Amino acid sequence: MRAKRPPQSHELSPAEVGGAFRSSDTTGSPPAFAQGLDDQAADQPDLPAQRIHLRLVIQHLQQHTALESVTAYVSQNCQDYDFEYLKAELSAYRDDRPQVLLLFVEKRLEGARADFPNGYSSMNRAVIKGRDAANQQEAEELLDNVELKANDFPWLANIRTLAKAEIAHRYSQPDVESNRVDEFMARQPMLFEPDIALNFHLLRYQEHLKQRFQSR
Repeated sequence: MRAKRPPQSHELSPAEVGGAFRSSDTTGSPPAFAQGLDDQAADQPDLPAQRIHLRLVIQHLQQHTALESVTAYVSQNCQDYDFEYLKAELSAYRDDRPQVLLLFVEKRLEGARADFPNGYSSMNRAVIKGRDAANQQEAEELLDNVELKANDFPWLANIRTLAKAEIAHRYSQPDVESNRVDEFMARQPMLFEPDIALNFHLLRYQEHLKQRFQSR
């Protein structure tokens, strides 16, 4: 019987990430991060390559050239995984264009069971479609039309409130925005974890609320 490995941290150290970004794009050599990816996967078969890649994306969102280099290398050399969604995520998060993920989210919902808690994907779709809404009212109605079931994550209601605050901010409605933020803060003791805010394309907006949360 194979002995279980002790739990290990999947966080990339600054040295590991720095080594990846110092790799030259002109030499033809794979980035340092990518060179070690196959070794990590072989040593830790339960560690998805996508998780390593996505963590690199989230931690270093502004390193455009390096990220694209790593993404291209990993997608070409990890044949067991489909990286098309991760490529779209990189574009969506880097350029603040969540619309490029809409087809993926809608496809996910098309294959979902009716009795399954689909609030996460439905709320995500509403936030994305709200970016292209004709007006503020239409954007808010998209969020209001998302039905949250008893077995959905309860904090999705707070995502809806935060998204409405972001809409008011986008449409230059400071009084409405302030009311929405007050409502959000009353129900949410802390800001959302960055990965959650990022998944709902609200991380940039949530950054504006840090000082308000800290001063309350």
